[in-house]
Amino acid sequence: MEKTLDMSAGFNQFESGHEMGRHAIARGHKRPGFPGAMRDRQTTGPERFEGFSSAVSEAARRSSP
Repeated sequence: MEKTLDMSAGFNQFESGHEMGRHAIARGHKRPGFPGAMRDRQTTGPERFEGFSSAVSEAARRSSP
């Protein structure tokens, strides 16, 4: 009988959002919109939105004189 591997994988919602923001900026978007769940819902949306916002803010600070 073949054994199956039972495991779960997770990821960091903030980092996922941050990566989405960095990707949008790298693709040349100057004012990217957040492609995710609404922030006021009890989901992973708020953490992902915070990561996205962080990446966009970092890019804005780097491009400011």
